[in-house]
Amino acid sequence: MIEAIDTLVPTYLNKNSPAMNKLCVFIFCSLIAFGCNSSKEITFSEEVSTVYFVRHAEKQSDGTKDPDLTPLGQTRARKLAHILSHANIDKIYSTDYKRTMNTAKPLAEKLGYKINSYDPRNPELLIAELKSNFTKNYLIVGHSNSTPNLINSILARNQYSQIEESDYGNLYILKISKENINTTWLRY
Repeated sequence: MIEAIDTLVPTYLNKNSPAMNKLCVFIFCSLIAFGCNSSKEITFSEEVSTVYFVRHAEKQSDGTKDPDLTPLGQTRARKLAHILSHANIDKIYSTDYKRTMNTAKPLAEKLGYKINSYDPRNPELLIAELKSNFTKNYLIVGHSNSTPNLINSILARNQYSQIEESDYGNLYILKISKENINTTWLRY
């Protein structure tokens, strides 16, 4: 019986064929990409807000409490602006430091927006806005400790830990609806 079934399967779908290997890799990647969220799937009929969180780009080591970006940090800020230029951002928030403001500045200039300041030690008003407005998309620029803390406060769980001091390339994306929050973590 097994031999009879094997004759019905085309040779290109043989378990050892390159086509079958590619199909298995595709299915595996699809499961990883779409099946890893433990939360309910957001449907297109729901109102959804997308919030992009980043730590500021590479900063100078000048010994001050408010250093500016390095040339590499300026390049990363322009790269972020390029990545998010078509993300339908409605509002940009940053802490009131040169390094965070200058990380947000290329996107703000590209979109013609002002950068709104928020206090990372008192983020309740920002959190309330993000969790109640399901029609706007945001960029939030913070720090190695405040960015994961802000995300964890929105999620009401400790999902992200403090970012390493030498790590500047994280992009956290929260899709927030009335019923659900989906998270994605990318490198840029």
